Amino acid sequence: MTITPPSPTFLAANWQNILILSWPVDASLLLPHLPPGLNIDGFDGNAYISAVGLTVANSRIAGIPAGPRRYPQVNCRFYVRRTLPDGDQRLGVVFIRQLVPHRAIALTARLIYREPFQYAPMPDAAGAPASDQHCRIAYGWRINGQTAGFWANCPPSPAQYAAPDSLSEFLTARYWGYNGATDGSRLREYRVRREPWLLQTATICGFEGNLNILSATNPLAAAMSNSPASALIAAGGPTQIGWPRRCA
Repeated sequence: MTITPPSPTFLAANWQNILILSWPVDASLLLPHLPPGLNIDGFDGNAYISAVGLTVANSRIAGIPAGPRRYPQVNCRFYVRRTLPDGDQRLGVVFIRQLVPHRAIALTARLIYREPFQYAPMPDAAGAPASDQHCRIAYGWRINGQTAGFWANCPPSPAQYAAPDSLSEFLTARYWGYNGATDGSRLREYRVRREPWLLQTATICGFEGNLNILSATNPLAAAMSNSPASALIAAGGPTQIGWPRRCA
């Protein structure tokens, strides 16, 4: 068993109002985005891609309060595993694109984490989670004059932890982030420390607008235009993200 040295926390925040819509996709569509040293992870023989919306609140960088203290974030990700020399498996995600409504946040994340962050205006009506009497959560963005977004209605049932070996566990029990150029440059990883989420399955959900900005390619956008195989809502909680480091 590999012992990972403690990684100092770079970013700490509360992740709130998390919405995860997920679709099965042909794994070959993800290969152009797969960094070296990783394998695409799957569930019941399928690779998955997800659109994730969340609100970042009370953020601190290296322990210092950082503004803006609350903002929405939207990302498109898929699921990977890294096999260590001793056979241990690290389950993680690779981001295809991440959208935030502040240029400084996008620039900082690109420089430090080398993640594909992009600035996008996020109108209040769709860009921040909106909860009403129907418990509707929605995220949206606007790029090049085109708007897009996704939403879901919360069920009245109580939240529960994901069942072992379920699709919900596969999609949410991810505690590593990975990136690295597909031209063979070194793989980088960072650890995400948080408690497991209590989850609800959305009763009604939808995705609207041009999805190419989020998914990066027409084939992936086409897959995401179908009804999702999973629509999960989580209240979230405190989250710590470590400094990125090169993998040996």
